[in-house]
This record gives sequence, structure tokens and C-alpha cells, in this order.
Amino acid sequence: MASTPAPTEAPPETQPAYTRSDNAQPTVEEWSAARDAMTASERDIAAAINKEVGPFLRDEWGLSDGVQVTFNPEAQTMFLTAGPSVTAWENGGDYTDLRRSIMFSGCSYGNDKLRTDINWPYGRVVVVYRESMAKPVIADYREVTNGMRCRV
Repeated sequence: MASTPAPTEAPPETQPAYTRSDNAQPTVEEWSAARDAMTASERDIAAAINKEVGPFLRDEWGLSDGVQVTFNPEAQTMFLTAGPSVTAWENGGDYTDLRRSIMFSGCSYGNDKLRTDINWPYGRVVVVYRESMAKPVIADYREVTNGMRCRV
């Protein structure tokens, strides 16, 4: 008697490790709890972001240290921190171009990570600007999608 092969189940769709589904605004406390890059993936994305925005931050904003990329696994958030900048101060505190450049880079690399690494847990990108360590400001944030854009 010929045996009938058992039906094969379709493999489950892989979902990114990012599971946060609330719409809570990021907080300075989440930023304070963030840590430096620890994994190879975190170090790679931090280096790529700084390679991309470093010349702009140095030449246009006088930020020779680039952007500090930190990670809060509990909040599933990647923080991009810059400042203080003498140039922003001279421009009356307007750091719109700085914020946009950093956010664009963070979103681009975050989108790429979500598309290519199913274990990437950071689905939010937050830009933090600080005049000093005592005065961090959540300048912008986006939820990263596995498409080609970020959404608020």
C-alpha cells in the first residue's frame, strides 16, 4: 500500500523581533537607560550612521564627536544623540537641519536592519539634542517600518 505523504505546513512567517505596539512618546528616562552598542549589529549600525552623518555634523554643526548611538532594549528604541552645537546656538537654537539629517540616517539604517535581520529589536529611532547632559530634549522620533520610510 502506497503511503500518502503528510501535508507539509507552510513555514510560519518570520516577524521582526520588534514587538512594541504602543504609541507612547519616548522619554528622557528611556534615553537615560540606553546603553552603548554591545552586539556586532549594534556596532555596525552605529558606525554606519556616524560615517554617513559625521562629515555633516563636523563641518556644518561643529560636532566633531558625531552622533552618539545608544540602545534601550526594554524600550526597543535606538537613540541618536547630538549636541551641544555652537552653530545651533548661533542660529537661535534652530537645529531643524541637524535633526532631519540624523533622523533620515537613523531611519534608513533602521529600515534596512528590519528588512534584513529578523532579530533586530529596535523599531523606534529617537533623535535627542542636548545643550548639556543636564538638558536633553527629545527632538524627534519615528517608528521604523520594514518598508522604505519611517512613520510617526
